[in-house]
Amino acid sequence: MVIDRSPRIVVVDIDERSLQEVARWPWPRDVMARIVRTLFETYQVAIVGFDVVFAEADYSSGIRSLDALAREQMKGVPEFREIYQRLRPALDNDGQFAEAIKGRLVVLGYYLSSEEGAKRIATIPPPVLPKGTFSGRNISFTTWDGYGGNLAAFTQNAASAGHFNPVVDFDGVVRRVPIIAQLDGAYYEALSLAVVRARTKTSTAPVTCSRSQLGRYVTKQKPRSPTSSASAATPPPWRK
Repeated sequence: MVIDRSPRIVVVDIDERSLQEVARWPWPRDVMARIVRTLFETYQVAIVGFDVVFAEADYSSGIRSLDALAREQMKGVPEFREIYQRLRPALDNDGQFAEAIKGRLVVLGYYLSSEEGAKRIATIPPPVLPKGTFSGRNISFTTWDGYGGNLAAFTQNAASAGHFNPVVDFDGVVRRVPIIAQLDGAYYEALSLAVVRARTKTSTAPVTCSRSQLGRYVTKQKPRSPTSSASAATPPPWRK
């Protein structure tokens, strides 16, 4: 089957050639910050969506060692304090990335999990629809217990965020991603929907659609966590 793809949508893939030319993965966040700035300032993109997760802090610049010196051995040295205050912003890779996405249409991704003892890592945005929105309606959603999100500074500065949990069919093929997923009774949007809504500035209006209309966006299939499916991506490669 031939699928028409819009030339307005471009996938920026971090492939083997990229890894060889830039660095091994994960790339430092200052590199990701430069990519974001280049996409918006040079290529004039309208919006950027990340289908990776930035869950842990980036200390690759050596900033932890510098902070430790400032707190301990060099605490009372004025000359060091002056140099420290001047150098630290350039070594704060996370701060650079947070600043790069701030005020821009950047939508982050996160994954949901449902395995036993599912953890809740970092942060995700508030639900797009509150608990009880579909009360009294016989509608089934994929339901999850945990998540792997992004550092709080990134979530706060991004335009939005959405999950990228696929539904893996019985033959191991991923053919769809639920537009809406359920966590703690509330409803969270997929990355694709978050990108569209951020670009069109669409709000979450009261839900009045029928079950047949909503059926296109939800699935009754039991969810399979990315952490437990061999055919789906697993959290470690996503968590950058």
